[in-house]
Amino acid sequence: MTSGFDLVVGFDTEYVRGSYLDDSIPDADNAVVSYQLAIYAPTTGAKKSGIIPTAGLSRRNRLSMRGFLIRVVAAAVAEGMITATGKIRIALVAHYSRA
Repeated sequence: MTSGFDLVVGFDTEYVRGSYLDDSIPDADNAVVSYQLAIYAPTTGAKKSGIIPTAGLSRRNRLSMRGFLIRVVAAAVAEGMITATGKIRIALVAHYSRA
């Protein structure tokens, strides 16, 4: 099932509702506190997990999917899980997703 991919990336977010941490955030908004990730390289069997904290609680501090994946791939390269040449095939596994 994972043999066609260079990386399998599981991800989730930790957030709190509205003004729980900061009175300037409306109750209708969620404040993202951090992103959790688990990386698996099927070709080597290497595994790594981590947490990426946000720079702040407002929406402008959230990572885009592209920004998140750039950090994930950089971590995988730094850990020697994959090489930084050519295209990388990534399977994304969301803990909870709503599209």
